[in-house]
Parts: sequence; structure tokens; C-alpha cells
Amino acid sequence: MHSLFLQQIEGLRLQYNSITEESIRDIIPLIGQLRNLRALDLSCNLIDYRQNEATTRQIAHTLGSLDHLHRVDLSGSPLGGSLATLLGPLRCPLQYLSLHSCGLLDTDLLYLAGSRHAASVEHLDLSENRLTRY
Repeated sequence: MHSLFLQQIEGLRLQYNSITEESIRDIIPLIGQLRNLRALDLSCNLIDYRQNEATTRQIAHTLGSLDHLHRVDLSGSPLGGSLATLLGPLRCPLQYLSLHSCGLLDTDLLYLAGSRHAASVEHLDLSENRLTRY
């Protein structure tokens, strides 16, 4: 029954839950069991993807194992310089990507422009990232 329940979940919203780098290490294996997950919202938590590369890679590996994931929201999460690590392993090109207030760097934008997601994304939120060079 538990496995059947997990297979039915297509969207998971975890925003504003005060999830830290430590707690996400416990949550991410459970997210990896959601084989039909299409949308994931981890926005506005306490995860600083820049601080712990091992945790960032664990998250990226799990996201890459989700064959149907098309929508990701990481808004409000400091991830400047980590976008390629996080999105590179994704198997499906994203249709929706929200990176509002993430402290993006030039390298993140260059990655995104050349990634497989660039051709498929229909909704891209890059607001409040101080994109002064572009």
C-alpha cells in the first residue's frame, strides 16, 4: 500500500518548511521514491546549496533519477554557482523553472543558456537575482 501511494504522487510542495542541509539529507531519499513526480517545490527553505557540495550532489542525483520531473522551484535558496550541479543530472528537460532570489552568478546563466532546458522551458523566473551584466 505504501509503495502504491508513493507511485501516485505527481506534485510535492515543501516550501516554507525550514528545511536545512541536514534535514534535506533525510528527506531526499523519500523524494527519490516518488517515481511519477512531475513537480517539486523546495523554495524558501534554509538550504544553502553553496555551502555543502556533497548534499547538493545528493539532491542532484535524486532529481536526476526522477524520469518525469518537469517543474522545479528552488526560489529563495542561495545557490549561486551551483545551478549546473543541481540541474545537470536531470533526465527530462524542464518546462517550468523558478529561481527567484537565488543569488545567481554569471556561470549559472551561462550554464542555463546552453543547457537542454533552454529549448524546453516555458516558464522561467529569474527575478531578484541582480542580473546586471545581461
